[in-house]
Amino acid sequence: MLLLLSGFGLAMILIGLNNTYAKAFLLTTIASTTAILLRCAGFQAHSEGAVVALSSFRAIVVLECTGVFPAVVYGAAIVTHPARWTRKCLGIIGGVTALFLLNELRLVSLLIIGAKHPASVETIHLAIWQPLIILFTLLLWLVWAVKYATPEESS
Repeated sequence: MLLLLSGFGLAMILIGLNNTYAKAFLLTTIASTTAILLRCAGFQAHSEGAVVALSSFRAIVVLECTGVFPAVVYGAAIVTHPARWTRKCLGIIGGVTALFLLNELRLVSLLIIGAKHPASVETIHLAIWQPLIILFTLLLWLVWAVKYATPEESS
């Protein structure tokens, strides 16, 4: 039953993100956060809508770039695992925060690479960062499951 509810929750989040306003807000927020982080690191970056520009390199933030999908999978894995709800909530809050921070690091690094070595961006994006995000999501859940969740604590 919990698995069914998690699947339903996942579907509702994804349907909600299909809403034009919610999606535009998320993409714009991620793009502006990335530009702010780049400026904090000393780069001349700016964003306009879902586009982030650094020097002559421009990148469009799309839904797959937001970190939402790994966060939803991570959250669903925690919800379906036996543990107290307080531990589940703390695991979701901490893990989703970590995933979004890693995703921002990914976006910042890809923009810096794009500005300095534009031919390398696609390879680094697909061959390095995507597997790292998947691995980090899995490891994050495993750490939570081993350290904070035990079957005898289910409620």
